[in-house]
Amino acid sequence: MPYTMQSPRRLSPAAVLLPILLCLFAVRLPTAPAAARETAVDISLPAGITRDRYPHAHAVLAREIETVTFDAAGRTSSTDEVLLTILDEQGKREHGVQRFSVNRAYGSLEIDHVAVIKADGSRVEVNLEQHSREETSSRDAQMNIYNPNMLVISVFIPDLTVGDTIHYRIRRQRHKPIIPDQVYGMVLGQYLFPIHEYRFTLEGPSAVPLRHLVKDEVEGAVSYREQEHDGRIIRTWEFHEVPQLVPEPHMPPISEVAMRLLFSSIGSWNDIARWYAGLVEPKLEPSPEMVAAVAEITAGMNTDAEKLAAIFHFVARRIRYMGVTTETDRPGFEPHAARDTFSRRHGVCRDKAALLVSLLRLAGFDANAVLISVGDKLDPEIPLPYFNHAITVAHGTAGTAAVAAPIFMDPTDETGGQFLPDYERDASYLVAGTAGDETLGLTPPLPAAANHFAITINDTLERDGTLHGSIAVACRGFAGAAMRSLLMRRGRAEREDFFHQMLLRRRPGIVIDELRWSDPADPATPVTFTCGFSVAAAVVDAATAADDRQYILPLAAMAEPGLLDRWILGRADMNDRDFPLRFGYTYSTSVRERLRFAEAPAEIVLPEGGGTDSDLATWRTSYSLAAADGLTINREFALRQLQAGPERYPEITAMQRQRQRDFHAPLVIRYH
Repeated sequence: MPYTMQSPRRLSPAAVLLPILLCLFAVRLPTAPAAARETAVDISLPAGITRDRYPHAHAVLAREIETVTFDAAGRTSSTDEVLLTILDEQGKREHGVQRFSVNRAYGSLEIDHVAVIKADGSRVEVNLEQHSREETSSRDAQMNIYNPNMLVISVFIPDLTVGDTIHYRIRRQRHKPIIPDQVYGMVLGQYLFPIHEYRFTLEGPSAVPLRHLVKDEVEGAVSYREQEHDGRIIRTWEFHEVPQLVPEPHMPPISEVAMRLLFSSIGSWNDIARWYAGLVEPKLEPSPEMVAAVAEITAGMNTDAEKLAAIFHFVARRIRYMGVTTETDRPGFEPHAARDTFSRRHGVCRDKAALLVSLLRLAGFDANAVLISVGDKLDPEIPLPYFNHAITVAHGTAGTAAVAAPIFMDPTDETGGQFLPDYERDASYLVAGTAGDETLGLTPPLPAAANHFAITINDTLERDGTLHGSIAVACRGFAGAAMRSLLMRRGRAEREDFFHQMLLRRRPGIVIDELRWSDPADPATPVTFTCGFSVAAAVVDAATAADDRQYILPLAAMAEPGLLDRWILGRADMNDRDFPLRFGYTYSTSVRERLRFAEAPAEIVLPEGGGTDSDLATWRTSYSLAAADGLTINREFALRQLQAGPERYPEITAMQRQRQRDFHAPLVIRYH
């Protein structure tokens, strides 16, 4: 999924490898920028940055001193000086190339110098002309966007060895603010390597109000002081001996869990909503061709649902995702005029979102553009405009008395059938509007039933222990999309083998025949498949001849029956966690087996059913004897949330253990 909003986040000099400064300022006054103060700072290499002191680190931020000065016009000047010590070969590989990004539409970057300080104290300067490269951002090119202003400067550090310290200083100038009249930013004070010392100073006019917060603070690792002089406030945060953050599989982004400094003069999230509405609303004026297109698209449709879907699919599939960033006001944020996107038949996310808003309004819907942050949730305490994508929201037809629940739509998803893809669920969003009540929200997760994998089994147990019958599988939502994608990449013979292997993994020894499946190329047809099956030895006799009991492991006892079970729930593979576990998707799986006995047993002993049920997940197993020769087994699982905090992780592991016990609990029968 393409994310095309050019986020105002500015990476710190090590380009994600060092604490991240996300800092943009704006006040519209025609005064000259204040120069960054050249104060005497101690940038000498601290003693004792050794592997013995940091036994688990590959590199250590020995010292970083960063100063940002802003003036009343919102222009900024910053200096960042860094000492990064390499402790092992992995650290050398990770930091042998330093990358710096700059958006020339808003500012400039100057690399003063890069050098290597050897273990003996000698200093080797890096020849920047020979060992640096400037290129346009490949991230934009990969998303079919050409933006000549987004540059990445790579500096290659020659002859770097373990024990060396990389030393560099860069300067940034920001000559154009993105959001007028505001100061805001975020700084990471914790990262994947230890921080020995990091000092961040922010200096600006006293008249600019500033709220700030250190979130997820590491106790004793940060201090703050401020000074006021000649109408200016100097705010300084010092981070000392911050332990490295040890990542866990499937955890949220570091910007959500690490110690971080947030600061902003923005009064509320609604101020950001007003700002973006001011960029979007002037671009929504429709053309006569757009009016005619809406009439044609919705001709013969009687319901809002039909019209909404038809207009969405038109923009998603008929307007190609591509673009050139040539806007003059706020490049990367400002959409093109909807009428231009319509006539050109292409645009990036903000263009397609604006066009969809305009077309929906023509059809009578109450629709707005939406800023969304995909991948990184925003902290609600401090308003920051760090969104990386634009979508659309509709509330039903305008003027209706009952306002329906908001319907979020991403028209950049050109091939999917969902209005909003699963990976954009539980994401921070802000509706562009001027009503005065817009605030930060989270896109709702899909109900677990929307991503469903259902197995229906009708089978018979013969007296000789053979089990045979039929299997029918139906899947919808993401489960259906995943199955469709798997089948589309295979030919007929490969599809047959795929189904055979899929069932063999769930029940060793199974033999299938009469395999049939729906056409995966037809998006209007649900993904289904059916087959006949047999298992030669489905019954195990008791250990002694005197014991006439037999044990049946029914087909419904297959481990991880659904398509998504192993992939998603299998992420819970640690004893405990320090950080939340991100599942990424809600889903449900159901297995219903109607088991008939060719010869009715004299006695049937059923396992104990039961399960667990919470707002996080549900697991249930039930058995019922429908008649003397029949038994129905139901197994149901539903994962309802996209993320589980560490305090709830034991619920997931306990449920996993219960599922395993249930899967291996046999039926006991006696014929005499």
